Amino acid sequence: MLLSTLGILLQTRLLFLSRRFPDWIEGYTMQDWYASLRSVFFSQTIAIFIGLVLFPLILFLVRRTSILEKIAPICFVLTPLLYLLTLVMGRGSETHGAGLWINLPGGFSLQLTEFAKITWIIVLAHFFKTRATKRNIIIFAVWAGVNAVMILLLPDLGSLMVLLPTTLIVFAIMTSEYLLSFLALLGASVVGVLAYNALPYVQRRLYGWISLWENLNDDNRQIVYGLQAVGRGGLFGRGMGNGSPEGIPLASSDMIFSILWEEMGLLIAVSVIALFFVIWLRSASAMITARDGFTSGLILGLSTVLLMEALIVIGGTTGLIPLTGVTLPFIARGGSSIIAKWFVAALLMGMVARSRRLSISKKDRRQYEAEMEAKREAATTQR
Repeated sequence: MLLSTLGILLQTRLLFLSRRFPDWIEGYTMQDWYASLRSVFFSQTIAIFIGLVLFPLILFLVRRTSILEKIAPICFVLTPLLYLLTLVMGRGSETHGAGLWINLPGGFSLQLTEFAKITWIIVLAHFFKTRATKRNIIIFAVWAGVNAVMILLLPDLGSLMVLLPTTLIVFAIMTSEYLLSFLALLGASVVGVLAYNALPYVQRRLYGWISLWENLNDDNRQIVYGLQAVGRGGLFGRGMGNGSPEGIPLASSDMIFSILWEEMGLLIAVSVIALFFVIWLRSASAMITARDGFTSGLILGLSTVLLMEALIVIGGTTGLIPLTGVTLPFIARGGSSIIAKWFVAALLMGMVARSRRLSISKKDRRQYEAEMEAKREAATTQR
């Protein structure tokens, strides 16, 4: 709720403060401009409202049933299907570098790749429902490879940078196969080199990052202006509405962390980073007490996805890694992204609640068995 509140504050500020009327658009009226601003704002708030409405329903369903285990085989088929639909119907490559948006009636759009991340994690956790065998590992590796190829064809470098480390972290922790995890990382590095040579989009991203401190160009303009905003923010920030986001491309989505830092300061920015780590650490502690591999793997996978997305966004906007286009969870502008993150939060809290309920039941059962054993021994002694 804290992250989502920060997000709606920043998005409201970016929409309604310091916005210039686009007078260079021929025939564009002030009424059209207001209607556009209202549409963007309401799409953001509607997405949050949908997430809040579905949150308790999903949480209750996950906590009380084993529905996720049952739909894991469906997710096995659904994940590549979502990527395939995006490949066929996706739009937006001219403005965003990847055709990820499927246009819907009424001027809305849907980004299926955000929900494919969730189904990917469910499938990953299902492979650890029992002890992972070599056959299961091979099946998952082939399945993940097919999906990774489709992600590269979109191209959606951000999703791959989130899902790859998440998968390796879950696999290494759940199996303790560190050598195999290292070999998988090497294989992913080889694929990354091939993707760099084959995809101009990836080359532009890396060139922009490499040339960051050499010259200002179209490939690094976002990062340079974002770093300037960070520098202006200082420790306490310039205050809401006093920043200069107009010159930063995609300020409300890709570069939202720079705006947060400029207007709210280093202290709030570090607090946001710390909050994502707290979510991950709390989830890791719940994972330890989980009753089975599926619960442990899903808790670890969902929390790691949130953490990796946050770190990749923050690293990209501050120039530590290449900019990928991933959005900051709960804060950046987006409809599909916001709804998907509330799904993740509901699934995560539902699994944690179910794990704690089951672990308490086990404890009570052991205590009951111990008491019954003590009564039997006392009865035997009396006889």
